[in-house]
Amino acid sequence: MKEPLSRGLWGVLATPFTADAARAVRETAPGVPLVIGLAERETRAATTSASRLLEAVAGEATAVMVQVQSPEPSALAEHIKIGLAIRKASWHERGVFASGAVRPPAPGMPDALMPVLRQHLAHIPLP
Repeated sequence: MKEPLSRGLWGVLATPFTADAARAVRETAPGVPLVIGLAERETRAATTSASRLLEAVAGEATAVMVQVQSPEPSALAEHIKIGLAIRKASWHERGVFASGAVRPPAPGMPDALMPVLRQHLAHIPLP
């Protein structure tokens, strides 16, 4: 069984930062696992920002962190909606589902997040 998280040095980009900063960190420390934190708190804006930042680092990020700073369950639920797309994409990547598509109003899996999902799945053994 592979370790889900590798030991050693990790780069965590705290928020806020720009695509240029993310690119500079990736170029300065190639091969170091990189976690990108997002400042955006609205789901659509966070998804757009994640796509832009992952593009800036050529998809070479280990994870993306999202902040949900609200005691309101509805605010958390809005962020969690992307979880459906992530779960369906995971099952699709494993060959369980024929498609990773979700029905509206749930947001679909952003293309830019697929490399991160595949990297995570590579560390989880199949049953």
